[in-house]
Amino acid sequence: MPNINKTKFLPPYGVLTSMIVMFLLDRYLPVIAWQNTRFISYWLLASSFLCILYCTYIFYKHKTDIEPFKESSFLILSWPYTMTRNPIYLCMMLFLIGWAMFLQSISSFIVIPVFALWIHNKFVLQEEIMLEDKFLQDYLSYKHRVRRWI
Repeated sequence: MPNINKTKFLPPYGVLTSMIVMFLLDRYLPVIAWQNTRFISYWLLASSFLCILYCTYIFYKHKTDIEPFKESSFLILSWPYTMTRNPIYLCMMLFLIGWAMFLQSISSFIVIPVFALWIHNKFVLQEEIMLEDKFLQDYLSYKHRVRRWI
C-alpha cells in the first residue's frame, strides 16, 4: 500500500465547516448582495445532495468502502463515474455553490475555491495513488478516458 497522508477531518466535515464560514461571511462581511437566485440555489442544493446519495448507494451496492483512504474492493465505472472521476466531491462543491446562492452574497463564494483546493490536494490526489496501486491498468485506462473533474 502506498504512503498516504490520512486525516480524520473528512469531506463532510469540510462541507459543514465551509457552510458555517460562508454564513458568517454573509452576515458579517457581505459583499454585493443580490436577489432572485433562490430557485437556482434550491435546485443546486437538492440535485447535488441527491447525486451524493446516489453515489453512496452505488458504493453500498458494490460492497466497497466510501470513506476516503480505506481500500476499495471494486472500481466503480458506471454513471456518474463516466462523466467525472470525482462526482461526490464535485457535488459537494455544487452544494456549496447552491448554499452561496441561497445566502445571496458574493463574500460567501470566497470559501468555495479554498474547499476545492483542500479536497483536491488532501483527498483526490491521494485517492488516485491508492486506486492506481490497487487496480493498476484498469484504473489507468479509466483515468485516461474520464476527466478528473468535468
